[in-house]
Amino acid sequence: MRAGSAALIILCFVLCAGVAKADYAEGYQAYLRGDYTRAVSIWRHAAWVDDDVDAQAQLGDLYSAGKYTSYDPIEAYVWYFMAVINPGHTSKVERVAQTQLEAIFGGIKNLDRLAAQMSSDERRDAEMRIIYILSSRGAEGFVKLGELYAEDVLFGSACSPGDVNSGPQRLGALLSTLQDSQTTSVPPNVSTALDPSVYLYCGPSNISQNGGAGTSVFRKNSSVLQKNSVDAYAYFLIARDRGYKLAGDLATEYRSDLDAINFSRVNLNKPDHDKIVKRIVSKSQEIELSWEPPFDIYPGGHSDESPFGFERTKALSRVKTEIPCSSIQGALAFLGFYKGKADCLFGAGTREATMRYQATLGHATSGVLKPEDVVLLIKTAATKGHSASQERLGEMYFAGVGEPLNYARARHWFEMAADQKDPYALYNLGIIYRDGLGVDVNFDQAAVYFMEAQQTNCPDQRLMDEIRKQLVALGIRKTAQPAAH
Repeated sequence: MRAGSAALIILCFVLCAGVAKADYAEGYQAYLRGDYTRAVSIWRHAAWVDDDVDAQAQLGDLYSAGKYTSYDPIEAYVWYFMAVINPGHTSKVERVAQTQLEAIFGGIKNLDRLAAQMSSDERRDAEMRIIYILSSRGAEGFVKLGELYAEDVLFGSACSPGDVNSGPQRLGALLSTLQDSQTTSVPPNVSTALDPSVYLYCGPSNISQNGGAGTSVFRKNSSVLQKNSVDAYAYFLIARDRGYKLAGDLATEYRSDLDAINFSRVNLNKPDHDKIVKRIVSKSQEIELSWEPPFDIYPGGHSDESPFGFERTKALSRVKTEIPCSSIQGALAFLGFYKGKADCLFGAGTREATMRYQATLGHATSGVLKPEDVVLLIKTAATKGHSASQERLGEMYFAGVGEPLNYARARHWFEMAADQKDPYALYNLGIIYRDGLGVDVNFDQAAVYFMEAQQTNCPDQRLMDEIRKQLVALGIRKTAQPAAH
């Protein structure tokens, strides 16, 4: 892919850098005051939403050491990775500074150290977290994912035939170029930190040339995001579907690139090669149509800083009037914050429970939940196994309340609650299969769910009456169905 294609993507991050620094400084002041929870909260927002490389590196250090926050090597890997791929490293016009080189190579060394200790499941977890963070940034995040899966590049832009060097070289042979008298000395232990048999370099013959522009370092083994043509093309398509014109150009370009890729160590004839390309395109299109974020809520007990899109903002505006107070109190009770009855009065006990919950998020303890905090509360209880919250979350996705309408996610949470014999979840699954919402119409499956809901003997008489009506209607339809063919 052409290196110039990435230039427009980088521009936004460069222009936004000034705002990010203010957030980092605010977090540092909280850190100096000893308010570590607040500092981490600010840095997570700056690292996630503003792509602040200082905050990203700081989080990597904190989670790696388990100091002032929980020890989480997976989360440490994620933020070191985000710092290393941060476009700010290679988009600046001025010469590469000593501290910048130290940050880059130090981050790579930390990635290696953590990756060596991670199991395959942990590596997969880290990959999913990175996907979640980047995808939450919208089209530009999906483009970045496409680029990461399209190339073995760790930071910088991918090589192209027009580069000073026609292809990547062994990094070890070029480390000495950092000794340029106009730059600074080699960062401590860089030559030992990076194994030249593993790392490849692409760019000018002197790393400091052109202020580091065109510099790329390739990691062939330990990165949790390995080159994958199916995922690369799928993410370019997803970005295109979100109205990002540049992504459409990248998708078209990458589709053309597939025709030139050698997928085997032996030269394939054109029909066999075309079959492979066709399978890649088909699988990518399947992912494009069915893609969902890897999590409903960011894992590991860490805050979810996903920025809100228009659809989610609209969905959040419905929270206050359409999520019942009993669901909020029930979730607070399940999580151990509320000890009273679900009375919907929101008295002193509920306010105190809400404040305790807010404190765990590092938020101001106002005693009043914002719409996004209500959604987060219900998601947290649902992921921890609270059947009522699972059913409520399914309804939220089903109706577009708190989260954009998504029948696939609705069905998932209804199924989770149905496993615990929640009658409302079973009933809603019946509706989904009766009407073919995100699935093929299946009256038989709908009837199974309605009958299972009926067998729960739910005390809600209105629900039981509705279930009986649905079963009668389905019985008539099933009888008449053969004649329709």
